[in-house]
Amino acid sequence: MEIEDARKTLHDVLDKSVSNRKRAISVFDFFRMMIKSEKESILEPYLCEFIEQYTEYLGKFDPVGLPPKVTRPIIDQINDLTRIEFLKPFIPRLIELSSTLDKSVSQIEKFLEGDHTSSNTRENIYIPLLECDTWKETNFTYGVLDTITIKIERNISEDKFIVVPSEKEMETRIRSQIPSSWTAAINYVKKIKRNISPYHTIIINFDKRSGAYRGDSLGIALAVCFIKELLKFYDSITQLSFNYPIALTGGLNEDGQIFPVSKDTIVRKLECVFYSGVTKFVVHKDDEPFAQVKLCELQNEFPARKLQLIGVESLYDILNRKDLIEIKRKRAVKRVVKYLYSPVTTVLLILLVFIIIFTFKGKSTINPISLENEPHLLKVKNEEGEVLWTKKTDLISNQIANKELVNLKMRIIDIDNDGTNEVLICDEVINSAAANEAQKIICFKSSGEKIWEYEFTDTVSTPVMKFDPNFRTHFIDTITLNGNKLIYFFATHIPLYASAVFCLDAKTGKRINDVLWHAGHLQAGRIKDFNGDGEPELIMTAINNGLERSVIFSIDLNKLSGCAPSTSIYKFMASKTAQFNAYVLLPKTDYNQYLKQRFNAPSTGTLNLSKTGELFFQLSENLNLMEDAFTIYTKGILNEFEVDISDELIVRRDSLVSKGHLQLPYTNTSEYIKILKEQIRYWDGENFTEKR
Repeated sequence: MEIEDARKTLHDVLDKSVSNRKRAISVFDFFRMMIKSEKESILEPYLCEFIEQYTEYLGKFDPVGLPPKVTRPIIDQINDLTRIEFLKPFIPRLIELSSTLDKSVSQIEKFLEGDHTSSNTRENIYIPLLECDTWKETNFTYGVLDTITIKIERNISEDKFIVVPSEKEMETRIRSQIPSSWTAAINYVKKIKRNISPYHTIIINFDKRSGAYRGDSLGIALAVCFIKELLKFYDSITQLSFNYPIALTGGLNEDGQIFPVSKDTIVRKLECVFYSGVTKFVVHKDDEPFAQVKLCELQNEFPARKLQLIGVESLYDILNRKDLIEIKRKRAVKRVVKYLYSPVTTVLLILLVFIIIFTFKGKSTINPISLENEPHLLKVKNEEGEVLWTKKTDLISNQIANKELVNLKMRIIDIDNDGTNEVLICDEVINSAAANEAQKIICFKSSGEKIWEYEFTDTVSTPVMKFDPNFRTHFIDTITLNGNKLIYFFATHIPLYASAVFCLDAKTGKRINDVLWHAGHLQAGRIKDFNGDGEPELIMTAINNGLERSVIFSIDLNKLSGCAPSTSIYKFMASKTAQFNAYVLLPKTDYNQYLKQRFNAPSTGTLNLSKTGELFFQLSENLNLMEDAFTIYTKGILNEFEVDISDELIVRRDSLVSKGHLQLPYTNTSEYIKILKEQIRYWDGENFTEKR
C-alpha cells in the first residue's frame, strides 16, 4: 500500500508540475525508495513504468544553482541503474546521462574551488528563480538560474506581452511587474532615442523554460533586458552590453525604483547564485546584509568561491556602473549596413555598387588592416591588400620570421573606437634619421601621420647598480576599463636585467599609474580575468636574475607598483615588494646545469591560452638550441603545474645519462617529471614555500 500510494503521488506530480527538475527529483525519490526496499519481485514493474520518463527528465536536468551534494546522489543512482539487468535497453542512455551530469557538476565544483578559467558562463544577465518545493534531505529550495531572450515588434493598438513558457496560472504580481518594467525601460530609452512607437508586441522567452516564475523579483532583470533590446530594435547609436556574468533580483516600479525581496527569499536566491559561474550578484541595499551573512556562511565551506554582492536602489544605479554594464556608441558603419539591408533601399544599393565599381574604381580605403614586413621595411596595408604607407625598420629576415617578436613590436589598434584603425610601433624597430626617435613608442594615424609618442625614461637602482634609461619596449595587451582603452607594455633594459611593466592611455599616449619593476627580463604576458573574481589580472613569464630561475606571476592591474621578490643585491631600492596574486619559481633541469647555463628561459612573446582556459609556454634549457625545452601547463590561478618534455631534450639528456654524465632517472619518466615539479616554489608574501 505504501508503494502504491507513492506511485499515485508521483503520477500526480508528473501530471501537474511544470518543472522538469521537480519531475526528475520526484522520480529519483521514488526509485530510491524502491531500490531500498530490496523486493526484487516488485522492483521491475515499477522501475520499468517510469524509466523512460526519468531519462527524458534527466536529459533536461540542469545542476546549475544546486549544490553538488544534491546532484551527486542522482548520478550515483543512475550508475546503480546501469547494473540492473532488466533495464538493459536503457543502459547506454543512462551511461550518457551520468557522464553529462558529472561534467556539469564538476564545473560547479571548479567554481567553488575558485577556478573560473574554463567557465562557459556567458557575459549576460542571469535571474535566480526559486521553485516551490524543497529537497527533502537538505531542506534546499530548488534554485534555477535562468536567462531571458526578448523579441520586440511594433503593434498598432496596444502593448502586448507574450511569455514563453506560458504558465497555467501566472501570479498576479508577475503579470503587473512586466508592464512596470517595460514602462521604466521605455522611459529610459526615450531619453536616448526619439520616435519610439507608442505600442509594441513583446515576446519574453525564459530560455530554460523551468516554469519557476513567481513574484515580482524579476522586475529589474526584465527592465535591463528590455532596454538592451529596445536600443537594438531602434538601431540606436547607443548600445548596451554586459561585462560579466551578472545575476539580478528585485522588483521595479515605473519610475525605476527597486523593491527588496524578503530575507528568506534573498538568502535562498544567494544560494542559487553561489552554485553557478556568476561573479556579481546585484540586490537591493536592504537585502544586501542578509545576503552577505549567507555568503559568508557558504564561503566558510567554500572559501575560494568569489562572488561580489552589489547593493543598489534604482535602475539607474545599475546602468551607471561601468563595472556591470557597458553603454557605448555603436560604430556608424554598422548602422549604415543595417539600413542598406532594408527592402526600400535594395535598388539604390545595387546602383551604388555600380557607381563605386565603375566611377570610383581604383580608389582605395585608408583603413589599416594588416602589417607586412620585409627586411628593413614595414608596409601598412588596407583590406584590399594595397599599401597605404611604409616605414623603414631595423628588422632583418630571421626576426621577421619570428611572428611572436613582430607581435611584441607592432600592432594595429583602434585607439578611439571610431572604426578607423591606428598603427602603434615600439621603439627600436623604427629606423629614423632623427636619433631621438629611436627609443619611443609611436602611434600613427591611418594616413601615416604621427598622433603621439612616448619614451620610457624611468630610472631605478639596486644597492650595487644604477640603471640608465636605456630600455626597449614591447606590447603586452590592450584592455578597456571604465570606458578607457588602455595599452600595457613591458620595458627591458639593454644590456642589463632591469624590466618594468607600465600602461598608456591609448588615445593620448599618457602614462597611467605606477610601474612594476622586475629584476630580470620579462618575456610574455596576457591580461584576462583568469581567477574569476570579476577583475582582470596580468600574468607574465620572466627570468629572475637574482634567484636564477624562470618565473610566472599573476597580479591585479590596480596593484602594478613596487617590485618582484629577489635577492638583496638585486632588490630595487625605494620599492616595496608588490602584492602578487601568485609569484612562482619554475623548475630547471640538470641538463641546463650541465651546460653551465645560469638559468633556463621562457619563450619570448609566447604565453598561449588553450580553448579550455589552460595557459602553456616553453622553458628552453639550452639558450643556444631553443628546441631543447619542456612545456609548462597551468591554470590562471597558478596553483598547479604539469610538465611535458620535448623529444629533442629527451634525446640529448638521455644520451648524457647513458654516458654517466647525468644521473638517472631517464627523462621521459614519471620519476623525472616528479623531480622537476618538486622544484616549484610559491611566494607567500615573505618567503618561497613548497605549497601555495
